[in-house]
Amino acid sequence: MNPSVRLFATVLGYAGLLPFLAATAAIFSSDPTVSGPGLYALTVYAAVFLSFMGAVHWGLAMQSDHAVARWQLAASVVPLLTAGLLVVVLPPPSTLIGLGVAFLVLLGFDLLAVRQGLAPDWYARLRVPLTVLSCVALWTAAWELSH
Repeated sequence: MNPSVRLFATVLGYAGLLPFLAATAAIFSSDPTVSGPGLYALTVYAAVFLSFMGAVHWGLAMQSDHAVARWQLAASVVPLLTAGLLVVVLPPPSTLIGLGVAFLVLLGFDLLAVRQGLAPDWYARLRVPLTVLSCVALWTAAWELSH
């Protein structure tokens, strides 16, 4: 991939963290008119983002004639189903913890795709820090809600 496109993907990836950070910061507000919408924004954004990240595997599978395309198709849909289930079934602190865990599981599939040559090496170098920072935001917010 062209280095300028890879740089642009990196910039966009880190820009995608801004709503995680802003919503997490809002949850720390003592004003419920700030913290309540912050929790809602973080929960919805994380669920949508998890679904978006899972869709990467759909795109990779569509380019592949390999037998692994089946696990990639599953890896593309399971995050969407997981996010929906977590948001509907669990209370907010647990939802945020579960979304973080789901991001880590998806990262495992992302790294597997890189190891199998189905995704470029630079993708792993981008996904690891973005996943860690997303999880830190989610779990920090969950910790704040539980205290």
